[in-house]
Amino acid sequence: MKTNRLAIMGLFVALMCVSAWMRIPIPTPLGITYLTFQTAVAILAALLLAPHEAFFAMAAYVILGLVGLPVFANPGFAGLGYLASPTFGYLLGFVLGAPLGSLYLNRRLPEELGDISAHGFLKGLELTGPNAAAKRYGFTQCLLASLIVIMAVYVCGVTYIWAYARWIVGAPEPYRSLITTTSAFLWIKDSILGVVIASIAPRLRAIVDH
Repeated sequence: MKTNRLAIMGLFVALMCVSAWMRIPIPTPLGITYLTFQTAVAILAALLLAPHEAFFAMAAYVILGLVGLPVFANPGFAGLGYLASPTFGYLLGFVLGAPLGSLYLNRRLPEELGDISAHGFLKGLELTGPNAAAKRYGFTQCLLASLIVIMAVYVCGVTYIWAYARWIVGAPEPYRSLITTTSAFLWIKDSILGVVIASIAPRLRAIVDH
């Protein structure tokens, strides 16, 4: 692996750490939970990195937190104790979602299917150009990859909360509010960020790949 690619992966690990501290406290019946901008970083990793690079960057961040470094959002848990956090599933979602989004974006396609034309209010936002890369990494494809990341984070996060409530604490009722609250904010915040990131990712990718 080239040194510059390792440096870019290290940058994404650092961005995950910083974005964890950019947190928005949300009150729930179980106490304060935190919404961060980490999903946005995971989306950007999916759009700019190869699948294995995105996986290792996200996994390295989670490992740093599990060995005890203060890089996670919830200050009430630390090290391996973060496994007892009901929102740990969202971290697993980053590890799964970023490479999945990258796999979609970098999948093999016939040349004529390299991009899907945007319609409606999205029309005109995609990056167009004469080469295949401009089509493959256009706005529409980047947006679809972003949605894959968001879905993976959402499914892993909600599943972990449900399993935690059912099998660990044995009190599923209070966790319904946590799932509802975090899900609503997750979709609103990350959908907006996904559109913004998808619109600038083609240009950023041209810089990173240069």
